[in-house]
Order: sequence, then C-alpha cells, then structure tokens
Amino acid sequence: MARRIINVDGVPITVSLLEPPSSGRRQAAILTVTVTDETTGRAPLAPVWADLSKSLPSASIRTVDAGVVGIEGKPAEAFSPTLAVSQTISLDTGAPRFTTRHLDVTLQSSLRSLTGQSDAVLSLDSAAALTVGMRLLLSTPDSTGVELATISATGPGPNQVTLAEAPTITFPTGSAVQPLPADQALALHSEPVMIEGCVLKRSGANITTLANASVRLSKLWIEVPPAGSTVQPEPPTPGVFPPPPWDPPIGAVWPPIYADFPKGGSIEFEDRPVDGAMPPKTILDDAPPGTTQLRFSDAGGLGLGDVVAIDADDDGRREIVEVTNIALTGAATDWAHITINNPLQLLHRSNAIVRRLQSVAPSLTRALNYDAASGDDVLLFDTTAVTGSHQVRLVDGTRHAFHRVSIYSATSDAQGYYRLPPITRAGKIELTAKDSGSAAHVEAEIVPDYSLDPSRQDLTVS
Repeated sequence: MARRIINVDGVPITVSLLEPPSSGRRQAAILTVTVTDETTGRAPLAPVWADLSKSLPSASIRTVDAGVVGIEGKPAEAFSPTLAVSQTISLDTGAPRFTTRHLDVTLQSSLRSLTGQSDAVLSLDSAAALTVGMRLLLSTPDSTGVELATISATGPGPNQVTLAEAPTITFPTGSAVQPLPADQALALHSEPVMIEGCVLKRSGANITTLANASVRLSKLWIEVPPAGSTVQPEPPTPGVFPPPPWDPPIGAVWPPIYADFPKGGSIEFEDRPVDGAMPPKTILDDAPPGTTQLRFSDAGGLGLGDVVAIDADDDGRREIVEVTNIALTGAATDWAHITINNPLQLLHRSNAIVRRLQSVAPSLTRALNYDAASGDDVLLFDTTAVTGSHQVRLVDGTRHAFHRVSIYSATSDAQGYYRLPPITRAGKIELTAKDSGSAAHVEAEIVPDYSLDPSRQDLTVS
C-alpha cells in the first residue's frame, strides 16, 4: 500500500490507505419496486410490507415511504459471476386491507466486461439476455470508479447496448459490468367488500321499502377518475368503446384465484353436471387452505384427470379441482391419497362430500382483459350476454383452475334489502336499481370504501 503523511492538528501521522472494495462488494440497490393502489394509481394509504419469499444471499428488504420497496445488497454475493447464470428474485408485498402480491424477477446475472472504452454505446464481451430497462453496474478495473447506467436500447451492433445517458466518467476496456434488474411496478389489489343496502321508492312525500327491485352494477372504473374530469367507464374490450350502454367487464369469482393468470388467458364457461356414475366419497381429514394431497374414503371409479368437487353439496365452500395422482393403500375400495392440481383455498372438514363432475364442451369462451392475481375475488372480462352464476375453467397454456363466476346483480327481498357479491379492483362503480312494477329507477355512482365491510349503499328510486 502507498503510504503518505498527513498533519492532524500539527502532528504528522503516517497512513496507509486501503484499496477500495470492488463494486460487487459494495452495497447497491439490487431492485426497486414501486407499489401503488390499483384504484388510485398512487401509493397505498397503508404501511407497505415486503418479504423475500426466496432467500437472496447478502440482500435485505428496505421499505420506504410513498410505496417504494427496495432490495439492497452486495451484487457479487447476491449473484453468481459465472457466465450465463439465471437468477430469480422472489418478493411478496402487501399492506393492510390489500391482498398479498407475489413478484418474480428473473435476469441473466452473469458478470460481463467492456471490450472497448465506455460511451453512450457499450461494447461487451456478451450482451446475451440484456433487455431495455435493465441497469448495469459499471466498475473500473481498480474499482476506483463505479457508476450505474440504464439500458435504453439493445444494439446497434452485436454485443452492444445503448444507455439512457452516457457515464459521467470513462470506463476503460476490461471494466466489469454487472447486470441488475429493471425497476419494477406492482399494483396492489384491495381486499373485497360486500355492497348491500335497502332499495326505497319515493312517491310524493312518502318513501317506502321496495321489494322485487333489480339492482345491478352497471358501470365500472378500475381507477377513480380525477376530480372534475369526465372519463368513460371500462368497456367490454379495453380501448374499444361501443355505443353505450354496455355491461361492466367484471365478474365475482369463488373461490379466490389460485394463481396468477395473465391478460389474454381464457375463461371457459362449462357448468359441469355431477357424474352419477361414480359413488360420492368423503375426505377423511380436515383439509386447511394450501392442501394439495387429501385422503379419500376410497378411489373406486376415480381416474387421473377426473374433475371433482370438494364439499360438493355446500355452495359457499365448494372447490372444484383435478385429480393429478392416486396413491392406493390397498384395493380401490380402501382409502387412498389423492393429489390435486391446485392448493385448496378454503378449509374443508373431514367427511366433506366429494363428487365427480362430467366433462363438457365450453358453451362460451372469453379472454381476460387484465391480469388476474392470486387471491383475487374478481375477474375482468367481457360480460356481454352473461347473466347469473356459472362454473368456469380459467386457462393459461397448460395451467388451469376451476371457479364459479357470478355477475353483479341482485333482487331486493320483501323488506327491500339487497346484497351484491364481494367486489374489488373497482375504483368507482355505478349501481342501477329498477322497480319491477313501474318505470321508477335510479343510477348512483359510488366509490367503494374498502375499509368498510359490508359497505352500505341505500338506493331510492322515483
């Protein structure tokens, strides 16, 4: 080490400076995630929490105000420097009154080096799997100069990338280049609330409860429109506005979504009937949420790929799953271990009835307008001509799940009371109530209060 003498209050002191640590051994922002409330487009009005669901060496979570989650650590320890190594960062994020969102960010994290002097265009020994938005941690060979840069384009030549801004210092040939993930954005979804209330009818100065009135969700805005602005409600297909009126593209789903499904996934309307050819069975143990293997009373008549309903006779607790494995303990009439395609979302008690469902061709197929997240209680799709409640199959490639979808409509009872299915992913809605015996009606625009469950909304027709 080079030594030098410095004066401290007139006293000469000999010091030997340490070499600067390599860039990979310094703390850096490995990943930044901006978290918003889907219905406002702003940071949630609740404390955001985050957790690394898959450990990342020498990295930790930092949650800051304004809905920003950062993962910081030492890149050389968090990422292997071996060429062409793929690294996945797995993060769970949520907040009070919001469902937990899972985020996987994958990148080719292999260490690269410059084959020429730095400029707005970097020439690398390998630009494989580098994409727009990724960040690059640049470091001079002696580690005295370190800088972060962002890729704005790939190319123009082979093994080259273009930066949003040229580095402020010159990095010579041989400088180390560590890829880091692009900044991410994640929208949180509110936990669902039930909207209920009383339908009233005004006749002159008299107001009375109204029975047999139809109440339906007639318009939907995913994000609350800015004050003083006029924004069209969500159309059946995003960006395509047919002549109004149109049905709002949202349906309540039960049980909650098993896994993330991307925009463009299919919703197949099946309405499978019970298959009476197989005698009903029971589960022998309590099955809590997350269970993928159950003990059936027997496996008689059951085959791989069969679709069965757990708690088949309970509308509020029924789950429909596919049998993926059967492990016999003796004869088919003895109890057996049954593996299913999705972890259960609901609690099922021992002796719950299991029935097989028949295979049917879909009567209708629609595409998801927006991504569906694990734990959601709604699906966003074109509901034109769809009424009532239906058993559906949600499909994305080889992955699929069975649910029940219900349209947001209800009829008031003898006391004028109504209740709609639980709703979420709606910043603003319009409810329409109509008298079954006259032309009296009302349209009411409301912003659901997700801090209140149930959320009461009385409607007065005239």
